Amino acid sequence: MSLLIGSYHVNPASDFEESNPGLFVTWEDAWGGPLDVSLGGYQNSYGRGSASAFASLPFLEAENFEASVFGGLAHYPEDGRNFALSYEDVVVLGGLQLRWGPTFMQIVPGDGQEADAVVAFGISSPLGF
Repeated sequence: MSLLIGSYHVNPASDFEESNPGLFVTWEDAWGGPLDVSLGGYQNSYGRGSASAFASLPFLEAENFEASVFGGLAHYPEDGRNFALSYEDVVVLGGLQLRWGPTFMQIVPGDGQEADAVVAFGISSPLGF
C-alpha cells in the first residue's frame, strides 16, 4: 500500500494544489513477470478526485533503493483536456520512479505549457497478507 502525500510543480503556468492525498495498492511482480501494477485514487492538482492504473518496470535495484520507469492512465474529470496526451478526461502519464526504503518519488515530465515537470512523493508499507 502506498500513500501519496503531495507534489511539486516545476515552473507552473498557474496555481496548482500541491497537497494531493491518495491511496494506492501495488502488486509487485504482477502475473509472474517483472512489472509492478498499481491501482489507486488521489486528489489531483486541480482539486478533484482522480483514479489511476499504472505499471512500473524496475531497471536498477539495490538493497534499499529501486529506480523504475512507469506509465499508465489517470482520469482527470473536467481537466483531462489540459494534458498533451489525453482522450477526453483520461490522460497518459509516465516518468521515473525512485524508492528509498519506505519513501518514493515520481518525476513526470511536463509539456512546458502547464509545468515543466511534476514531482510527486509519498510513503509505502506492505499490506502483510
